[in-house]
Formats: sequence, C-alpha cells, structure tokens
Amino acid sequence: MTAETWQRAEHTIRMWAGRILMLGLAGVLIWAGVFLIGPSWTAHTGGGTHGTFTVTRQDCKRGCDWFGIFNPSDGGVARYDVRMGYGHDGIHAVGDIVPAIDAGAPNVFPGDGGNDWLFALAALLLGAAVLVLWCVRVLRRLVAGRT
Repeated sequence: MTAETWQRAEHTIRMWAGRILMLGLAGVLIWAGVFLIGPSWTAHTGGGTHGTFTVTRQDCKRGCDWFGIFNPSDGGVARYDVRMGYGHDGIHAVGDIVPAIDAGAPNVFPGDGGNDWLFALAALLLGAAVLVLWCVRVLRRLVAGRT
C-alpha cells in the first residue's frame, strides 16, 4: 500500500466517522428537544397540575439540583424524589416549600413555569442546524463526485 493510498483511505475513514458523529449528535439534540419541549412549554403557559414542591435534598454531582416531593393541589398522587426544573426561584435550603407545576416530564417545574422550554428549543434548533450542515456536506460531496 502506497503512502498516497493510505492517506486516501485515512481521509475516507475520517470523513465517514465525522458524518456519523454529526448525524448522531443531530439525532440526540432533536430527540432531547422533542422529548422536553411539550411538558416544558405546557408548564410555561400555566398548564399541567399545580401544587407544591417540598425540598428534601440537594444533589451537586453535575451542577446543583433540588429534589423533593410534589404534592398536587387537587389532592392527587404525590411524586417523591422528583427534581425541580431550572428557574427554581424561592428555593434556598432543604425544607423550603414552593409552588410547582407537574406537566408530565421527569421533573416538575417552578410555579411560574420556569425556563426549561428555552433549553428544549435550543436543543431543537441546534440539532436542526447540525442536520442541515450534515446534509450540505453529504450533498456537496455527492455533487462533486458526479463531475
């Protein structure tokens, strides 16, 4: 195998690895955005089940998150060891009780709806941008190969 053949093979491997990684990244971002936009937007617009969130612990492994018990105002079933979404105004220590909204997500949202929908929207937009870039790269390569 000549040096030129080896370089061409190495370039092809890197090119396909980059394409696969870009497509995977776009897929993960779009999936995360779609998964979270519904519940976070519902909470932001005041929908969902309103209630209170009682802080039982703080976890600072990957940033600091507040966990606790969500009690619906209508007397429904409580959710235990649930995470409070971003924008958790009013929480300062374990034992605090703040208004919250359960909109069907893995976490609950602050009483004002929070700003988690912005992260979901950002994930959707970034994922779409990476997907468009991926398409441009693939199409450009296909068109260049035909000429």
